[in-house]
Amino acid sequence: MFADRQSRLRVLEALETRAKQFRSREHSWPFRMPHEPLDLDGLVEDALAGADGRLSADALRSRTVIRFDWPAGDVWELWVVTLPSGLHLYCDTDGHETRVLASAKRGTPSEADGFFLERLAESHGRVFGIEMAGPPPDRVRSSIGDRDFLADVFVELFEGTGVELQFEQAAVDFTHDSAQDFLAEYEVKLPPIVAAKAALEPDGKWQALRDELEALYESHNEADDDTYRAPGEYLVIKGRRQ
Repeated sequence: MFADRQSRLRVLEALETRAKQFRSREHSWPFRMPHEPLDLDGLVEDALAGADGRLSADALRSRTVIRFDWPAGDVWELWVVTLPSGLHLYCDTDGHETRVLASAKRGTPSEADGFFLERLAESHGRVFGIEMAGPPPDRVRSSIGDRDFLADVFVELFEGTGVELQFEQAAVDFTHDSAQDFLAEYEVKLPPIVAAKAALEPDGKWQALRDELEALYESHNEADDDTYRAPGEYLVIKGRRQ
């Protein structure tokens, strides 16, 4: 566990150094970018060269901003690494490669995430050195709760693709045997919780956060027995070729 923590710190320090080299571009505020997207797996490998520890790029994930899924099984995710300085590094992955796209100064994460999606849609990804092309996904998940904002982003992002987008609100119940069992599952599956546990457990601080998370989940529990049921909302996006 100590080796894992040291590996993580070593990689984060290397990312801090690289981020200092990023530069702003026209219409990129408040983001700074590398000359071209950086191979995150390669950066991790270089940072740990000669060290005993190993670390996957995904273990650095602090939060997921958005995820696209297509019927053929293709996936694209936009997610964030939060550096010790508070700097946010925006990364993407398509299941084949993971890249560092940009950085944003410390501030409100939700505002930075919203700004990133706006810049992404306006430029179809080009301002970040990527190309967002092709048909819209059939499934979208996002940590951003403003559905009207997300709808505007998608309309602009997929404008000119010959697809008419429709947006519907939907609901789902998260269920489990108990709130405790729900947390036990997600602390080994949900990247932000996995990352928090990895960072806090060596210092004996994980249990305090875990107790807070359990209390939070329990506060949303609407089951009338000893099980767990918490409602959630999501946005359904449907595309129809014109």
